[in-house]
Amino acid sequence: MFKNTRIKKAIGLMLVLLASTVVVIASCSNNTPTPYTDVKPQIRNFTLYVRSTYVKTPDGQKIFAFGYTDDPNGPAKIPGPPITVNEGDTVNVTLVNDKDPTKAPFNATGDGHTVHLHGLDLPTAMDGDPMTSPSGRSVMQATQFLYHFVAKNPGTYWYHCHQAAAEHVQMGMYGPLIIRPRGELNVAYPGTPAFNKEYTFVLSEIDAVAHQQDYDKMYKGSSDVNWANYHANYFFINGKAWPDTMKDPNDNISGTLGQRDENDKNRSVMGMALECGNSKLRKDDCKKDEQANRPNEGSDKGGQKRTFSLHNKKRRVDD
Repeated sequence: MFKNTRIKKAIGLMLVLLASTVVVIASCSNNTPTPYTDVKPQIRNFTLYVRSTYVKTPDGQKIFAFGYTDDPNGPAKIPGPPITVNEGDTVNVTLVNDKDPTKAPFNATGDGHTVHLHGLDLPTAMDGDPMTSPSGRSVMQATQFLYHFVAKNPGTYWYHCHQAAAEHVQMGMYGPLIIRPRGELNVAYPGTPAFNKEYTFVLSEIDAVAHQQDYDKMYKGSSDVNWANYHANYFFINGKAWPDTMKDPNDNISGTLGQRDENDKNRSVMGMALECGNSKLRKDDCKKDEQANRPNEGSDKGGQKRTFSLHNKKRRVDD
């Protein structure tokens, strides 16, 4: 698929804004981590299949994309299925490329794909870069490959395809990778305060015009996409654009003004602790939140529910 041309155009480009973030919305400083030292390292097996899909937007568009899924009979999931393991676990990730969406009338062999475990320190053979793989190439149509590693360095990472990355990541080949610290159940990193609830937000963006051009190139023989002309026009949290992010509790953070953390009655779970503390709201809004909290001290009665979400790179607050 015009690989040399694409590689030249892709050099130096940063085409995707992507991050996987664990957001702590409970009072942290006084919480005690829950130990689970009796749990021994396990062997964790994951299988990812390459599939195509259409990303639906709130304004009715259906944008061609391709990515990973853990369901061999379903479409790609964007972002890809989360890979969540514990520190010390032996992890096996099998990439199966049996229905390569890039294998098309005008790209007879397909591009092939990989799983690059971004941020992990791994042997080159397991790194997911086509040039350092044992075969010296990507996982091509009708083949599969096993990525094997022991989980170290707890934290939040992501995985993505490293074949023609400027194109394939933008088209949807990415997902979250989380390594939990061994010995403590409800913390993000060793020795840090515990949390009561966590969210994983994968932030990404799409250039709908480029996606259509990529489809036309593979299936209609149109000219190659010039990714240097990339202009994102949709912004996503976990594959959804606002206001669709408000329909899934996993894609937004909600709480009631005056609501308290059960482990620390002196701290608000939401508006004050998260938003005002990070100066994400105007000072006037924070003062209003403070006043709203005072009459309901120790009680949720009469509180207002607020939902916090991101859209178009800005923070939205809906009453």
